[in-house]
Amino acid sequence: MFMLLRLLWENLREFDKKYKDERSVNYFLLTPLQFFFTLIAYYAFVKHIGPKIMEKRKAFDLKYVLLAYNAAQVLVNGGMCISCIYIIWLHKPYDRLSCMMPDRRRTEFGMLELKFAYGYYLLKIVDFADTVFFVLRKRQHQVSFLHVYHHILMACGLFFSVRYLTGGHGASLVIVNLAVHTIMYFYYFISALRPELKHSMWWKKHITQVQIAQFLVLLLHFTHALLDMECEFPKWALGLASFQTLVMLVLFSDFYYKAYLRPNKRKLVSQANAEQVSEHKEEDFSAEQLAVAESEKNTN
Repeated sequence: MFMLLRLLWENLREFDKKYKDERSVNYFLLTPLQFFFTLIAYYAFVKHIGPKIMEKRKAFDLKYVLLAYNAAQVLVNGGMCISCIYIIWLHKPYDRLSCMMPDRRRTEFGMLELKFAYGYYLLKIVDFADTVFFVLRKRQHQVSFLHVYHHILMACGLFFSVRYLTGGHGASLVIVNLAVHTIMYFYYFISALRPELKHSMWWKKHITQVQIAQFLVLLLHFTHALLDMECEFPKWALGLASFQTLVMLVLFSDFYYKAYLRPNKRKLVSQANAEQVSEHKEEDFSAEQLAVAESEKNTN
């Protein structure tokens, strides 16, 4: 076991030495060990330490914290999305959108691309607070596999992107995800501001639909470049991105089915059963009336 771990560690060090972007090696939380311990601390707190601490405590009232947090997320995600689109439009760095090559030089656009990717990576680390708030409010049922996996996956993807393969084809994921998160955190802001509207807001399920659409678009975007033999973007990165996007598409589709489609199906079945029972009761009542009428007729 020790030899296997040692071999794995040596291979990871070799990979890091070969592919790391020298421009970002000294960035905060961007060494493999820093990132690894950040993930361990996050998972340990939200799945074990946090629930244990909150076990005999009252849930925290975080209404105003959530209002400030969600408002900040809307502004940061929306601002970064608009800025990213504007910078790409201004510099026009990509020959074609179907194969967007990264710029690892210290050019004006290359450094802008790196800084945006790093800022987005830090934003994904900040997003861990979503789960921490669930724990502090004793909403442990919301700390689901999908929720935790999604947060860890996004952080891992951005870590690899900023340290090894900044920008290029991954810019599409950044723009689309920033737009989706702007909508999502706006919904969270309204929910925190007016909790009584949470269950009556008709667009709640449509946010999940937008997330599913996001993964569909990104899956097509990544697989198209993966299958394009003329595209020189690293195939291992495109393959990994395509696979993980497919996994997220399946998980979110499964969540949507269980949360919105299956309950409606059960409701329709219940209504149909209720109508059947009602019809049987009416038939029984009519038959009983006929029997009484026939009995009275015979008596007369």
